[in-house]
Amino acid sequence: MAFKASYDFQPLILLGAGRSGTKILRDVLSTHPDIDSVPFDVNYIWTIGNAKAIDDQLAPNSLSNTDRSRIIQQLAKQAKGAPFLIEKTVSNTLRLPFVLKVFPEAKFIHLIRDGRDVTESVSRQWGETREISYFFKKLKTFPLRYAFSYLMSYGYNWLKHSLGSQGQDDYIWGVRYPGYRKDLKEKSTLQVCATQWVTCVETSLEQLATVDPARQVEIRYEALMLEPEKELQRIADFIGIDGQFESSRFNAKNIGKYKAALTEQQMDSIQPILFPTLTKLNYN
Repeated sequence: MAFKASYDFQPLILLGAGRSGTKILRDVLSTHPDIDSVPFDVNYIWTIGNAKAIDDQLAPNSLSNTDRSRIIQQLAKQAKGAPFLIEKTVSNTLRLPFVLKVFPEAKFIHLIRDGRDVTESVSRQWGETREISYFFKKLKTFPLRYAFSYLMSYGYNWLKHSLGSQGQDDYIWGVRYPGYRKDLKEKSTLQVCATQWVTCVETSLEQLATVDPARQVEIRYEALMLEPEKELQRIADFIGIDGQFESSRFNAKNIGKYKAALTEQQMDSIQPILFPTLTKLNYN
């Protein structure tokens, strides 16, 4: 079967570590009539042809023309005719060169949240029960022909978590960063979550430094929650559309949540991991 790598939308890639607010931002941006969206994280689409990769940091030379066409074909199914399509898969924080090989003209929205809040939030995801309705909604977007093994692994881990178990030995919630298997054996879950945030943010910053500044915008979660209209207008100006979004879903209640949720001992265990990146980003 022949595939065509063609599409008639401008790709908007929303980058951000897991639990940084990318889901709510994607959903709010897609309230604009000019923006369609991919409604889930779809790592199983981005990894077509790379299902056996040991982590999510995919190299551009691992992408064949055929698999590029297949990825585009699957993502384009979510385009309904709007001039922009926004997509957010947290693992893309590790592989901008790969993403650019799929969509050379992509524009990037980089959402950054305080790593202490992210670490606390991600750590809770490891033990939360999965909703079966969400699983079946996501199942509809699985390209079974190209991602069957991914589906089996995803389904197995989902089932074990639903039954209160931990999943596979190499299970990690969210991004599989390089070296995560070793960290799972040597670090606490909280420390793995902290390392995950640092790796996602630092890798994105490093790779975005090679991208034309006109094709990227950085948004802070805290500013978005506190001044949503102002930050949404910044994004609208970057995209080149008016700023008519539904912004009532934003609130500041989760800013600084880690202060009450994490003990002093827990903070001491993750601070050395987080501190250099927090300092670079001017988080006090």
